[in-house]
Amino acid sequence: MAVHRIDWSQVAHAPWLGIPKTIISPTFGPLTGPHLPAFKLTFILLVIPSVIALLAENSGHVKAVSEMTGDDLDPYLGRAFIGDGAGTALASLVGGSPTTTYAENIGVMAATRIYSTLAYYIAAIVAILFGFCPKFGAVVAATPGGVLGGITLVLYGMIGLLGAKIWVENRVDFGNPINLVPLAAGIIAGIGNLEIKFTNTFSITGIAAGTLIVLIGYHLVHILAPRLGTAPVVESPPPITRRGSRAG
Repeated sequence: MAVHRIDWSQVAHAPWLGIPKTIISPTFGPLTGPHLPAFKLTFILLVIPSVIALLAENSGHVKAVSEMTGDDLDPYLGRAFIGDGAGTALASLVGGSPTTTYAENIGVMAATRIYSTLAYYIAAIVAILFGFCPKFGAVVAATPGGVLGGITLVLYGMIGLLGAKIWVENRVDFGNPINLVPLAAGIIAGIGNLEIKFTNTFSITGIAAGTLIVLIGYHLVHILAPRLGTAPVVESPPPITRRGSRAG
């Protein structure tokens, strides 16, 4: 039996030009489309944990780009945070979703080896223009989920490998339980979409939960291990002789 994997009917009926329409959800209210901002404590509490994950994600992306290009981008980390926050505030002001640097973009940079900022300025302008083209949105919506999922799988995998490369090249000691335990717990919490539920309306899930586990767990173990006598003994390297060779 033939199975139609792509339905082009919505593409044919979609106009070439238009503005985003507001979608009303019985739970969340207006989801998309231009409208004035509204502040509700419930949704503010839901978003706060995501901010923590976005800060960790943004700094990780800056480190990954620095690794790919060979440039020291640490002085620009503050600008990255400010740009991320300003972009999210502007997008939310007109009913858009929060913005971030997105791991997919870093994966594209790793795959194409194009690091020019001009290329991404142009890409941003083109993306904004496509936002006013409902027909393009219909084409994206008609793309099978397996295709988009496969692309996303590769791009996320690339940024993950870049992160592992940074750990290896900086000689992170994974034989040290202080490093190993929090990272292991945080990675599985993020991948497994762990949910830490506080109330019926407030919970921390996925990357946000994993980030908190790594940050809080690492510093907590780092403080408690020496006091409990479980910190590993770090041997000092042999002294270096004048000729540059190690003694002994």
